[in-house]
Parts: sequence; C-alpha cells; structure tokens
Amino acid sequence: MFEREIILYDFMLRYATVLLADVDDGVMTDQPFAAANHPAWILGHLRVAEDAGLRMLGVESDCPATWYDLFEPGTLPHPERARYPSKAELFERLGTGHAALRTAVANATAEELAADNGNEVLRPHLPTLGDVLAHAMTTHPAMHCGQLAAWRRAMGLPVVTPPPKLR
Repeated sequence: MFEREIILYDFMLRYATVLLADVDDGVMTDQPFAAANHPAWILGHLRVAEDAGLRMLGVESDCPATWYDLFEPGTLPHPERARYPSKAELFERLGTGHAALRTAVANATAEELAADNGNEVLRPHLPTLGDVLAHAMTTHPAMHCGQLAAWRRAMGLPVVTPPPKLR
C-alpha cells in the first residue's frame, strides 16, 4: 500500500534538492517576479504540509510551531532573508519530516487511509485521508518543484532536470 506514492515522494525530495543545489543561501528569498513563491518559503511550506500529514496519522512531529506563521497555506512569502531559516535548516527539517511521513504512511492501515480526511474544503476533491496523503506526497511537491524550476529560470540560473534514479 502506497508503494508508488513513496517512490514519487522520494523522487520529489531528490528533485527539490537538485533544483537548489547550486543556489546560494543568500538568494533563497529573492522574488524575481511579483508574488513569486521563493525557495525558502517553498521548502518550509512543504515541511508544514508534512507535519499536517503526520498529525492526520496521529504522529507527533518536530516541526517548529513558529513555522506555521511563515509557511502554512495562505501565507505570503517575504523578501527579507532574515525572516527565514537557513537553507541548511530548511533541507534538514524537510528531510526529517519526509522520513517521518514516509514511515507513518507505510505503517498506516487500510482503515486509517480510507477514513474521512476531516477537512471540509478538501473533502469534495480528496475525500479520504489516503487521498490527502497521496496528494501531499506527489502532486503537492510536484507543483512546488515546478515553481522552483520557474524561479531558477527567472533568476537566470541554468535549467536542471530531475535526477534519473527512481529507486
């Protein structure tokens, strides 16, 4: 159960890492076009999304509570670099959350995954907890990796492709 989603989830983390490997920490909040989601916000936002998935499965997380003010859905990225954690911390926390969610989903029961997602806004589109978690592990990070790729182009950085290894 969720084997394919886990493969894609791992792939998306590797792709985000490749997309930002050559990016200096000092430009992680640059916004080369209006209202751009910059890399610092995207990485933190993905970590907050992992935390939400963990909480849905009843698992505690180490995501700092202060990150919700910066990264939860509906927040806007700020250009001030000092407002955000370092690139190293963002990736460290994203990796920790990734590993925890990966394990929690792999250990979830069919009954847990078939349960109502508990979110009235998402229910018409993603009715079960499994649907929400599949989205959080695949389409959500894919959308934000697309934003990172567009940000790179707007910053004049070379195009990078996803890492070829899937497993």
